[in-house]
Amino acid sequence: MLKDLLKLLRKGQNSSIQQLAQQLGTTETFVQVMLEDLERRGYVRSIESSCKQQCASCSVAGACTPGRHGRVWLIKAPSSPR
Repeated sequence: MLKDLLKLLRKGQNSSIQQLAQQLGTTETFVQVMLEDLERRGYVRSIESSCKQQCASCSVAGACTPGRHGRVWLIKAPSSPR
C-alpha cells in the first residue's frame, strides 16, 4: 500500500489525508502512519503549511492549499519502497 500512496503523491494533486484514505480504501490514521513511515525512510519530506496565499516564488508552490494549515508531504526520491 506504500507504493500506492507514493503513486498518489506523485500525481501532484493537492489531496488531504482524508482524500488519500478514501482513494486507498483505508483510514486517515493509517495514511498518517504510512506518510510518517515514508518520511523516516527518506521517500517524502513534510513541511508545515501556514501560507495565506500561494506564491510563485515559494519552494512548494502548487503543493499546498492556500489558507489551510497543516503538513504538506513532498516526494524526495523517485524510487519506490520495497
